[in-house]
Amino acid sequence: MKNLKMRLASSVSAIICEMGAEISPSDVYSLIEYPPNNNGDLAMPCFRFAKQLRKAPPMIAQTIAEKLSVEGIIKVVNVG
Repeated sequence: MKNLKMRLASSVSAIICEMGAEISPSDVYSLIEYPPNNNGDLAMPCFRFAKQLRKAPPMIAQTIAEKLSVEGIIKVVNVG
């Protein structure tokens, strides 16, 4: 799971950088968490990027969900 989490962090970092905010894969890695109550395998809040990107967190999450492509990840869902 750690390797998958690192690949996910690298991809999310690249997407966020394309959107106009700077964040390293290691910083993204530290934001990825294991959600409670079987709400998926991994989760990441997008509040941290809202000010830099001047977008609402749900819009940021939707963009990441649309652009994310990581081997081993079957489904990405934006959960408000």
